[in-house]
Amino acid sequence: MKVRIISLLLAATFSLFLSHSTTAQSTASNSNSTSPTLNPKLAEAEKLNLEVFRLYKEGHPADAIQFAKRVLKLREELLGDNHPSVANAANNVGLLYVSSGKPMEAESYYRRSLSIYEKNSAGNELMLAKTLDSLADILAQKFDLKAESYFQRAIDVKEKALGTTHVETVASMNNLADFYFKKHKYEKAELVLRRLAAVREKENSNSIEFAKTLERLACSISKNKKPDAEATEARAHHILYAAAAEKHQPIQMDEKILACRMITEVDPMFPAMIHPEVGSWKIVVAVEVDETGNVTSAQMIAGDPRFKKNVEKAALSSKVKPTLVDGQAVKVKSSIVREFAITTEIREVITTSPATMERP
Repeated sequence: MKVRIISLLLAATFSLFLSHSTTAQSTASNSNSTSPTLNPKLAEAEKLNLEVFRLYKEGHPADAIQFAKRVLKLREELLGDNHPSVANAANNVGLLYVSSGKPMEAESYYRRSLSIYEKNSAGNELMLAKTLDSLADILAQKFDLKAESYFQRAIDVKEKALGTTHVETVASMNNLADFYFKKHKYEKAELVLRRLAAVREKENSNSIEFAKTLERLACSISKNKKPDAEATEARAHHILYAAAAEKHQPIQMDEKILACRMITEVDPMFPAMIHPEVGSWKIVVAVEVDETGNVTSAQMIAGDPRFKKNVEKAALSSKVKPTLVDGQAVKVKSSIVREFAITTEIREVITTSPATMERP
């Protein structure tokens, strides 16, 4: 679901950047000539930009990077270093690196974009905020605490430009809450989620989105050992799972919620002298949990196959807080997602969830 959401947002952003480029080209053409003929280099940039978008839509972001960089260079030459269309082009390069699985390569392009948007914020507030979100995501992957301030700035910009209830503002609130969960800053996560829950309750107090926010809020309240955790969770579970529970079917739980409900999580043992490539990677294990919280089934569905046996064995040894729906214990289907930071050996193991930022 997250991958689909991110893909749609990336596509929407490319569409927006393409429309911006047309405006920029028209402006440059009018300022440099009385002829309606488009500047040849800007025409080339427009043609290449369309090729970038085509390759991205067809699932070849890495192949599009060279063309996106050429677009950036052409716009710099003709529009100057601080034109918003140059920021758009730099942002596109960053987006392509992210969608190619190389987020660290994107950072310098996002910073370039951010610098320009900050100088030309009027009319570019959404792009400014989305770039802040993207930079925050990269910093979070690097375990850089500065990510928090970027997430918060994105919220502030979106609130001012779009309002608190706008889908973009809500997305940035979710990003910040995710960051706090990963850093185990549950007090701060609770504050963000209480605010977000209030927004969504006003929209529709029986909606799935409201219930999902409540469920996450219940997790943070529980971690903070506050008394309203059970009541909050019960309300969320009724909205989310009552229909499945009535049919005596296992409920499908978000992996982030399962991670929050873990009582005991066993680290997998990795064979000595065998480790994945240097960098960040993750494993995903599909699990089934019974009414008492025991993991009864575990199957690795993503990750290094050399570790499959040990990873699944560890998952089966884990213990989850039993899940109640309207007072009755239910079976759960979900995933255990674990992210690893690798140098020349496994240096750090962190229980976490997949990346959730709505990208620009």
